[in-house]
Formats: sequence, C-alpha cells, structure tokens
Amino acid sequence: MKTRAALALVAVAGLAQVAQAQELIRVTYSWLEVQAGTVTAVTNPNSVVDPGEGARISISIQALINGTNAIGQTTTYTPPPPPGNGTVRGIASMIYNFDGTGSDATGTWGPRSINGVLSAGAFTGNSLNGGANLDSFGGGQFVAPGGSANSTNPIANAFRGVWTPTSYVGRTVNWKCSPGTAAPTNQQNGMMLAYGVQQPDPSDPTTWFDDLYTKYVGSDFQTGINIPIAPAPSSVALLGLGALVAGRRRR
Repeated sequence: MKTRAALALVAVAGLAQVAQAQELIRVTYSWLEVQAGTVTAVTNPNSVVDPGEGARISISIQALINGTNAIGQTTTYTPPPPPGNGTVRGIASMIYNFDGTGSDATGTWGPRSINGVLSAGAFTGNSLNGGANLDSFGGGQFVAPGGSANSTNPIANAFRGVWTPTSYVGRTVNWKCSPGTAAPTNQQNGMMLAYGVQQPDPSDPTTWFDDLYTKYVGSDFQTGINIPIAPAPSSVALLGLGALVAGRRRR
C-alpha cells in the first residue's frame, strides 16, 4: 500500500509539473531611424524621429518553455491525433496587431516584410485608423511531406515595417503587439510539434518524415517600444541662434 501511495504521489507530482509548464511566444521590439518612407538609415541617428525621418520597427519572436528555448523540448497537447505529446520543432505561426498608444500615433506605413521562415500566407497587415494600428500581419510555416520544420528560434525580424508620423509635434508613441484580429481566439501564435513516430515517404521509402502538429500557446507581448518624436526648431529659435552667433563674431 505504501508503495502504491508513493507511486501515486509521484504521478500527481509529474502531472503538476506538466500543468505548470509555461509555454509561450515572447515578442521583442527594436527600431532605427530612417529617411521618411524608406529603409535608408539616417546618417547621424540620435534615437529620436526628427522631421523628415521615420522609424523602421522590427519585431522578433521566440518560443519558450519555462523561460528556455522551446526547440527540442517535449510538451503535451490534446489528442486527436495520438499520443498527446511531442517534441517542439519550430515556431508554427504568428498573427498580430500592432497598436500605437499613449499619444497621436497616426502616420503612414511604408515598406513592410515578413521573415521567410513564416512565408506561408504571409501578410504585412492593414493600416487602420490613420496608421495608428496595423491589423493582422503575420504568416506561418509550411512543411512539405518529407521536409523538416525550420527550427530557427528566435526569429529575428519576424516583421519589419517603416512608420512615418503624420506630425512631428514633440511626443512619445508607444507601440505594442496584441492578438491579430484575423486569428481565431487564442490562436495568434503557435509551436510546431513532431508527434508519434517518423513515417516513411510513400514516394520514397528510404526517406522518413515527422508528423507535425500545431499547438497554439500564449503570448508575452511585454511593454512594447517607445518611439520619441521631436519637432523642428522654431523659426524664432533659429533667428535667436543666428543673432547670438553674429554677436559673438562682432566681438
């Protein structure tokens, strides 16, 4: 009886560990100054969007289980198909919105791209609300029979896009991802799992491939990214500076 009780406790503890596993896709952000509406970097960047400039925003994604690289880790899913567990092979998909908040985020969206790892159904988003929102950008992996999932993790520059503000009035705009409008509930991103045993390719018995399953997981969108905007110096300030320089020269 004691042995059975001990085994039962071990089994329950194992289930608790599985239940507590935190599986998610973490989103990180970066940006650089470019000439308005282009991907050409400015010559002397100062970490502020000045008149005539735009922000080339990059979004990267990483699959994690309990805070570590998910690739190669074993996780569970709800059958069918059996057996209900598999090995993470890569990031399956993402569909996100990108929302400007906290201030006037209107602007124009220029060149945009999705990383080639997520080329299946790739879409660079719809610009809405005067450019303050970019709706449902993303894509997914397509693995042909006999092929292997792309295990790149993180996927750098999963999305890149150039945003040029409508106005250069001084302010800071926060941009942050959220679940894409086009994604079914709780299916904005997923991991690709290999389950069961490898199967032979019907057209080539010497080739074996994985059965793959997409497990949708949670998202960590973090706090987003702040992009400061600076107005052009006023004409009065420029005149004052010119007079000061002229006065110094006379002396």
